[in-house]
Amino acid sequence: EGSRSVDGTVQAFNEGAFSLALREKTPILPLVIHGTSRALPRASWMFSGNPEIWLRVLPPVSVEGRTVKQGAELCAEVRGKIMDGLAELQRLEGAGRG
Repeated sequence: EGSRSVDGTVQAFNEGAFSLALREKTPILPLVIHGTSRALPRASWMFSGNPEIWLRVLPPVSVEGRTVKQGAELCAEVRGKIMDGLAELQRLEGAGRG
C-alpha cells in the first residue's frame, strides 16, 4: 500500500513492486496481516493494549508468462487475493478461531 490508513482499511496498492517482480521474474508472496491497526495506531509509535495480530501467508503468485506491462493486472490480482484472505481472517476472528 505504501502507508497505514487512519481507520485500518486497505488502500490501493502501489504498482512499483509488481513491475519489479515482473521485470526480475520473481513470484509474489502475498501476506495478509490483520489487527495491526489496533496494536499500533497510525498517529502513534506506541503499542496499545494487547491486541491479537493475525498473519496468513498465501500461496505465491507466479509471474511466468506475463510481461512487464502487466504490472497493473498483477497488482489487482494480488490485491484481490489479499482482500479475500483478510475477509477470511476477519471471519475467523469473529468466530473466535485462529
